[in-house]
Amino acid sequence: MKLNDNNAMITRADKGNSLVILPTEQYENKIEQFIHSNNFLTSKTNPTESFQTCEEGHKQQQSTYPPQMKNGNTLTSTHPHLLSKV
Repeated sequence: MKLNDNNAMITRADKGNSLVILPTEQYENKIEQFIHSNNFLTSKTNPTESFQTCEEGHKQQQSTYPPQMKNGNTLTSTHPHLLSKV
């Protein structure tokens, strides 16, 4: 494939709804520059398990919501006096 032969890759452009072809080395340099300029830190532990536990807890909590509130919906009423003003 020509991309592999030329050590290039296709990725989404930063702006707009388009794709760009970049040399792989240039893409990797952009990623490293972004990580260093935004003060990302390397984690000494793998947070995956605690994240999954937290996410599972959120799903269980959401399952106890009234049906109207699932999926980000808010409660509505045909009787306006039953809802408090926000």
